[in-house]
Parts: sequence; C-alpha cells; structure tokens
Amino acid sequence: MVGKSFTISQVCDLVEGFTDELPKDVLQSLLEQMDTRYDHLKVRLNANPTYQIGARCLRTLVQDKEAEYRALHAPPKTFGGK
Repeated sequence: MVGKSFTISQVCDLVEGFTDELPKDVLQSLLEQMDTRYDHLKVRLNANPTYQIGARCLRTLVQDKEAEYRALHAPPKTFGGK
C-alpha cells in the first residue's frame, strides 16, 4: 500500500504547529543548507530549535529556490512589442 504524497511545503504546514525540539541531526542538516543570506534565520533557529521554526526556515528556503528557478527559466523579455 502506498501512502499519500506530500510536497515539502505541505509537510512544513503539517509540522508548523509542533513546538517540540528538532532532533540534533535534523537541526544540523537544516542549518547546513542555509548560506549567509539566511544568517537571521540561523540565529532564530538556534535560539528556538523547534519543528515550528524549522518548518518556517525550510519553507523560506524552498520558496527562494523556486523563485530562483522561475527567474532562471523565464522566457526572455521582448521590447517594442515585436
């Protein structure tokens, strides 16, 4: 039997209500995915390493990657209407 599939964003929605502490290995993996653009999120996550904050951080990473992908693969803009 195959279970229901969820996107990463949907998983974030599911766990955002949980204030339990993230397992150390999950916390470390999430922190490693954040470059210097996300220093403010790293501070917040280190101060409160919960599923709730982790989900918010992961959602931000996913949204930013999706935006980067769309920008990279957008059709070229034309000028002058031709």
